[in-house]
Amino acid sequence: MLEICKNKSIKLEGNEEKKLKTINASIPNLPGVYLFFGENELLPIYIGKSINLKKRVLSHFYQKNMKLIKQIRYIYWQTTAGEIGALLLEAKLIKLYQPVFNKQLRKYHELCAFQISNNKIDIVYAKEIDFSKSENLYGLYKNRFSALKKLKSIADENNLCYAKLGMEEKKKSGCFRLQLGYCRGVCVNKESHECHHNRLLHAFKQHKLAVWPYKGAIGIAEKGVQQTQIHIVNNWVYLGSVENLSQTLTFNQATDKFDHDMYKILCCRILDKNINIIPL
Repeated sequence: MLEICKNKSIKLEGNEEKKLKTINASIPNLPGVYLFFGENELLPIYIGKSINLKKRVLSHFYQKNMKLIKQIRYIYWQTTAGEIGALLLEAKLIKLYQPVFNKQLRKYHELCAFQISNNKIDIVYAKEIDFSKSENLYGLYKNRFSALKKLKSIADENNLCYAKLGMEEKKKSGCFRLQLGYCRGVCVNKESHECHHNRLLHAFKQHKLAVWPYKGAIGIAEKGVQQTQIHIVNNWVYLGSVENLSQTLTFNQATDKFDHDMYKILCCRILDKNINIIPL
């Protein structure tokens, strides 16, 4: 992956003024992704993206983040057609290299969601089912603990029953929150199961995941100032970018696992009617 940036790199030497001059003279005012390296050119210590590479890279030095700046020896960059390409490439590279200074966009090995159907709610994991093709999924959480924390918050906001949601042991006398007036009584048949289920669905409505809307892979065409790219995507997974459709034959249609960051980047854009989608 680093080979794509190999001919677009600089070595920082000398004092701060000399380093800034090197950056100004070398890095373009174009969209793309940049990678900071220490002495080891095989493992980046930070990866970022911007619609203006030069301005963004320089901002790191002006912000005086000394812990990071002191370690930078090399800067690689890869231009993209625009913001979409930069977002996708940044997320892909961060997950691949896991730079020490990047705290966001990391892999979630226990990525999970709620599946709400047949009057019940379950936690399901991306490593066990294909989130891109599964119906009735809600929310994306880095682990079970985060999911249950969200469920508790939603239950509290909507007077839902802990016992019905599997968060508390069922008792004949009803759940603990019923005694406090925070449950409408589905646990003692004061509220119908259907009504409780409908309220649960309504509470989670804005968190529903979209099923991949195409039969297979697509291209997202993005035109920039100096280049045009087609971003290849399948099942909410970014496969890579090409300059023309003939190059798409090199991509393997078998995709990586569903990824929460790629989904968030792609979902709103793919569902946007103004985006130029090319079925492949």
